[in-house]
Amino acid sequence: NPITPATAYPIATPPVQPIFARVEELTGTCYATDEFFIQFDTVSAGPMTNIGGLCDEDSNGEVLLNLVALKNAEALNGQDPNDYSVSYHPTQLDAENDTAELPNPYNVTISPETVYVRVENNASPPGTCAAISSFIIEFFAAPVLIEPSTYEVCDELPNDGFAEFNLPTKDDEITGSNPEAVVVYYEDFNDALNGVNPIANPTMFVNTTIGFQTIYARADNVNSTDCFNVIALDLLVNDSPPITDPISDYILCDNDEDGFEEFDLTSKDAEISNILVNLVLTYHTSEADAEAGASPITPADAYVSGGETVWVRAVNLGGCYTVGSFALVLDTVPVFTPVPEYTECDDDGDGIEDFDLSGQNL
Repeated sequence: NPITPATAYPIATPPVQPIFARVEELTGTCYATDEFFIQFDTVSAGPMTNIGGLCDEDSNGEVLLNLVALKNAEALNGQDPNDYSVSYHPTQLDAENDTAELPNPYNVTISPETVYVRVENNASPPGTCAAISSFIIEFFAAPVLIEPSTYEVCDELPNDGFAEFNLPTKDDEITGSNPEAVVVYYEDFNDALNGVNPIANPTMFVNTTIGFQTIYARADNVNSTDCFNVIALDLLVNDSPPITDPISDYILCDNDEDGFEEFDLTSKDAEISNILVNLVLTYHTSEADAEAGASPITPADAYVSGGETVWVRAVNLGGCYTVGSFALVLDTVPVFTPVPEYTECDDDGDGIEDFDLSGQNL
């Protein structure tokens, strides 16, 4: 039973296999035999699993990994670490040639990145007995957050210190319009860190402490909910100006009886301001214009009218406003009957007499 073909003989009993050689003359009557042993070494790499879901917490574009601690046991897969050497390489060719070995710890700067692992049998001549495998490293960047400006809204009279905030309007400011950031808001910092008890209705959030409150925005990477940053957002409720209510009518007499008079609307400023300072008052012909701050009456100190309702908009330094109204009233000159001359007789010639003027009322 000669080995055929002798050029491709599978060894069945590793790592040592005896082989017997027979050398004979062509006649087949004279021959000699000898024995030698074939010894070979074994090695395997892996199987390897990918490393995914890593978080670049400081968003600097790199993640530092201890490949030895993370992957050596997996690469050896039960092989004795005293008998085998493990190294990591950036390409398949480098792993095969045992070149460009990656340092440990290794800074991963590309995501995803393929790393090639080489496992070599130390008992074999260098470079002769090694296995190659690979795995992928993937990481995500925690969104970089920008400290937001204070979110200010105006209270409504009677200024109770509570107002409604549309929190998602701050998303782009906080994330710099990062499309990979998903923002969720929390009242408590620890809740934000743990991702629990988010504000249920962030578009209509009413502050729970009077006047001022700090809440927290958590921005997760859209591809990894465990990769996030948290930042504080201050909420401020500004008072609306408590102007006089109601405002008294502004009455002028139509002396020339033409149905119009010139009203100095600014003469109502002091009454409307109600001792408040730093108010800007504008006057308008409709409530809608006053609410919108549109089409103010100009000039307000020389407004010609035949009588109507005028609306005033009062704005304070915080940008909050209150709208009120008052009537322009045009009084007419009273109609009267000319009174005839009223005479009394000076009986005693002293030039003085009593006149009963009430008798002339009619």
